[in-house]
Amino acid sequence: MSEKDNTNTGIIIVVGLAIILSLGYGAWHLKRWWNYTWGYQSQVTETVCEMVKPEYLINPEKCNGN
Repeated sequence: MSEKDNTNTGIIIVVGLAIILSLGYGAWHLKRWWNYTWGYQSQVTETVCEMVKPEYLINPEKCNGN
């Protein structure tokens, strides 16, 4: 095996690892987004609307008139 073959193999391994890690990280963020959006977002909005006066909210219309 020549030195050029070793270099190409190393580059392929590094690029492959980078792709695998990027896909894993992206999947992790997608899972976090999905979990927050479908599990907690409405509860967080409701709690904030209960605790903060409407005049101090950036988007008070999200509180549905509370």
